Amino acid sequence: MCSVIRNFKYRFIPALNTFSSDSDFDALYPDSVQKHSFIHWTPIEILETALDWLQLESSSHVLDIGSGAGKFCIVAGSRSKARFTGVEMREDLVKVANETLAKIGMGNVEFVQADITTIDFKEYTHFYYYNPFCEYIAEFDRIDDTITYDPETFRKLEDYVIDQFEQLPVNTRVVTYCSESFPFPASYELKDMLYDGKLALWVKTKP
Repeated sequence: MCSVIRNFKYRFIPALNTFSSDSDFDALYPDSVQKHSFIHWTPIEILETALDWLQLESSSHVLDIGSGAGKFCIVAGSRSKARFTGVEMREDLVKVANETLAKIGMGNVEFVQADITTIDFKEYTHFYYYNPFCEYIAEFDRIDDTITYDPETFRKLEDYVIDQFEQLPVNTRVVTYCSESFPFPASYELKDMLYDGKLALWVKTKP
């Protein structure tokens, strides 16, 4: 089951666009979340390039696969009229994401606490993939101890995403970050790369 946690009431910050640096934005988070920023949260510079590549319209709906504390969706939602949904399995990070979102007050962003295998990708038009399952095969730098070394689960989750991407329509756009080893289906073509190949744009070109 998916659960969407919303409607927290916190101090309202009217203009996220004034957050021009990662340190300014990350200051919205508690210290326990800020400390993971360098490794686990998307840098604003990367995020802005991703938005440019996705070519969003007001009718677009972006899925952030493994949204963590919500930085990508919140910053992207402040810079676009598209809708953004972040799916994250950790309840505490979904809570932090919604608390941060409530401080800013935007209606085009939501966060879902769920296992990615419960999500139907056909409900979305664009995708952001920042190596969301890496903690299952990492030896260190995990966010917490709720995930342990488990290559089998890593492969299961990755295979689900691959299968979902395969079912999407031609012209679907996916931006990946630090996910160079992710095996895209043959129906996708690599259209652009930056940052030594760490940031990539993939477009589905074949049915």
